[in-house]
Amino acid sequence: ILICIKFIKNMIKSIKELKELKKLTPTEEIIYYRDIPRENATPAESVYLYKQIKNKLESNDIGKIFSATLLDFSLKNIIEFKVDNEKSRKEKITIRLINKNPDEILKNEDEMVIFRFLVVAFGGKEEITIKELEKYIKNSSSEIISLQDKINRETELSLQKANLIDKEQQNEYDVILTSRIFYTSAALLVPIIGIISEYMLIGGIPFVILSVINLILLSAQLRKINVYTQEGIDESEKWKGLKKYMEEFSMLDKREVPEVVIWEKFMVYATAFGIADKVLKQLKIVYPDLENTININDYSYMYLMMNTDFSRSFTNAINTSMSAANSSATGGG
Repeated sequence: ILICIKFIKNMIKSIKELKELKKLTPTEEIIYYRDIPRENATPAESVYLYKQIKNKLESNDIGKIFSATLLDFSLKNIIEFKVDNEKSRKEKITIRLINKNPDEILKNEDEMVIFRFLVVAFGGKEEITIKELEKYIKNSSSEIISLQDKINRETELSLQKANLIDKEQQNEYDVILTSRIFYTSAALLVPIIGIISEYMLIGGIPFVILSVINLILLSAQLRKINVYTQEGIDESEKWKGLKKYMEEFSMLDKREVPEVVIWEKFMVYATAFGIADKVLKQLKIVYPDLENTININDYSYMYLMMNTDFSRSFTNAINTSMSAANSSATGGG
């Protein structure tokens, strides 16, 4: 009875909070956005803001962010991609580390997390093939899970510092999420005990009903709570506009399409959003001679992306690694 009274009080509190919540909307509705919303935004931050993530990045996001960050490292001259034309395309790509202390270049900790992971993967060598890096990732499940946690934590902190995420609201969201897990457990616990004792089942019916009601209210709060500030919501709208522009730019006036060299930076975010292949197809439409004129020396990784499946390789490797980690955790009970 005492627990049910507590549940009723929590239910009333949730109803009041739900009424007070007013979901923030963008100051301006944007269809296409032709610039990078924030020049120093990392691939992880762009995905966080585009998807308005409140909890954590998914494993599939991590693979895309990892690939996009490597492309960004190439633009910043931290690493370089080498192509051996004498070997088959799948085996010829090598990553060379050319800056071992990029602290002055990499201002965001989520990038440093990926850089440190990369240094460990190199194992003291100057160069590593993409195949070797993929193999390392697939065999390093615990390190990949740790990488995911660190990227989530550092990206969230970075966005809080930039006043794009409201720290107090984020903490409130985490509290509500934990409460929802509690009520889910509570709702399932009584029927399980009821198998053992029918008296417990009869007495627990109000307990279960109140748990389910609280669950519904908390779920509504999670959807409506404003983890992002107004500034964060506005930037999120710009990232959505940029993604839409990158997906459809070949249908627009050619005068609105930037120079090829600018697309190198755009491709970092296209890779993070998982639309790199689609963007490359459109670039070939807008610039018919692109494949014939572009080379690895002039356009860094544009050649690489047009001639390999680079944008998917690390995503597949990371997903495989995480699946192995999850299987191991489930097996261990």
